[in-house]
Amino acid sequence: MPKIFTEEKRHIIRKQLRTAGLELFGRYGLFHTTVDMLVNACMIAKGSFYSFYPSKEMLYLDCLETISDRIGREYTLPLLSDASTPDISLRNLLEATISLPGTFPILEDLHTPRTKAALQAVIGQSGHSKQSLSVGHDWAVITRYWQERGYSLDIIPGRLHAMEQALLLLAVHGEFARVREGVELIIEMVAIGSAGFVSYRQ
Repeated sequence: MPKIFTEEKRHIIRKQLRTAGLELFGRYGLFHTTVDMLVNACMIAKGSFYSFYPSKEMLYLDCLETISDRIGREYTLPLLSDASTPDISLRNLLEATISLPGTFPILEDLHTPRTKAALQAVIGQSGHSKQSLSVGHDWAVITRYWQERGYSLDIIPGRLHAMEQALLLLAVHGEFARVREGVELIIEMVAIGSAGFVSYRQ
């Protein structure tokens, strides 16, 4: 019978599981990380794991949510506050995107077809949306940030998100020359307004 934990202890263990998941999934991938490895890292019984997550795939999805939160706090908002215009922030944000696989090795595993298929199979049961599998900047937040500072933006978040994901995929596969070309291409598209990101003072 799984041990009964207080709410405070559950919060601590859940955080420990996410930390262990980020490290182990990043090092070994979804399919070579076992529940035994995860519980040993947190020093809890194997049976107790299932009182937190029904499967390691569900923990993996929570790890991706943790990454998204960190990207917002540690990348998106600081880079926005450091930029003087939306166009400068765009370049900085894209540059940050291509560095993400180095910071979060789990992203390399996420972009393997087998892992992505396994997560897609359970995502409907998890309370997460399919968007959870596309880790990156929140372009709606970015749009709102600049609008609040007097810029009017003709922006299509979905289009920029798709471009960002293409850059991330190239970075995951080590195609750094093509990544740099991609960044410059997006910047050029923005400059002529074809990326749906046009800025001007109100």
